[in-house]
Amino acid sequence: VAKQCVKSPTSSGVPAECSCSKWGGLVGATTACQVKNSFGACQGTRKCAIAGLSACSAPVPATETCNNLDDNCDGLTDPPNAAGCTTYYADNDGDGFGGGKGDCLCANPGLETTQGGDCNDTSSAIHPGAKELCDGYDNDCNGITDDGYQNLGVACDGPDPDKCAYGKFVCGVDQKSVVCDESPTGTVKVEVCNGFDDDCNGITDDAWASQLGVACDGSDLDKCKNGKMSCPADQTSALTVCSETSPNIVETCNAIDDDCNGLTDDGLGVGDACDALPDPDFCKNGTLGCDPTGSGAVMCLNDSFLPELCNGKDDNCDGQTDETFPQLGYKCKPTGSTCTSGVYQCVATAQKCVGTVCTGSCVPSGSSTIADTCGP
Repeated sequence: VAKQCVKSPTSSGVPAECSCSKWGGLVGATTACQVKNSFGACQGTRKCAIAGLSACSAPVPATETCNNLDDNCDGLTDPPNAAGCTTYYADNDGDGFGGGKGDCLCANPGLETTQGGDCNDTSSAIHPGAKELCDGYDNDCNGITDDGYQNLGVACDGPDPDKCAYGKFVCGVDQKSVVCDESPTGTVKVEVCNGFDDDCNGITDDAWASQLGVACDGSDLDKCKNGKMSCPADQTSALTVCSETSPNIVETCNAIDDDCNGLTDDGLGVGDACDALPDPDFCKNGTLGCDPTGSGAVMCLNDSFLPELCNGKDDNCDGQTDETFPQLGYKCKPTGSTCTSGVYQCVATAQKCVGTVCTGSCVPSGSSTIADTCGP
């Protein structure tokens, strides 16, 4: 049985060594010892001999190395991060690549790989070097999703009839291309007459280009095209309307077709017979025409005064005949006659006393309208 000198540890915890006595040398006694440096502390023994204590049997602590030894005497053999270790990554999806930071180990613990950089360790289709698909994932783990599909997300116009880019390029069902997705449906823009390019074809109100601005006649009473065809006020209609803000043009007497109905001075009575005022007669022996001064008024032109004549006619057109000759038909005294032996009559448009000239006595007729007769 080996004999050992055991002393209490020093205050620093290092076992105290026994000095080697003559007896210890004879019996080969041992004492505990320690080799310590910055890497750790290794325990050993020293043996007494006649020549004194032997060197400490403890190894010199060293950097932990992958060698199946506890190089720094900390009780662990080949721990993680030992010199010469290899970084292993957990490969949960079996694609040969692991994710995370990995662990530097001296041996593969199983289901591990030395290839890191897997950005999705739940899918074997996603790992460094994989083909990038258009699927919303970073398949090749280069930090960019769907790279190589440059138009992805860019505004686009789908197959609908308009030219409006209300859609966006998205990944196609084959995951190898992009397609224009202009959903939801019902977003087709139809051109209406409103002053805007509704269907985005670069032309405003193109369906009505041949109509807009064309002269037109609105709903007023004249026939003049002093309006213009324009878009309706509600700006939603597919029709154009005549926009005419000028006042209704009324025909005036000026030898011009003011109201554009194809007739000149119509409806004004031009050319009709008329009686000018203030002449005394009532005869329409004038003609309606335009005011020579250019006022646009209608007036009676070329009307002459017709006086009433003694002729049995209604010369002044007042509905009466010879009314200015009230003595007609009454007895009168012819020139040179001593009797009222005449009666007033019309002779050559004048009133004259026509009858027998008496030079002697008279025989009264007893009537104011019957001439007297000459006496014996």
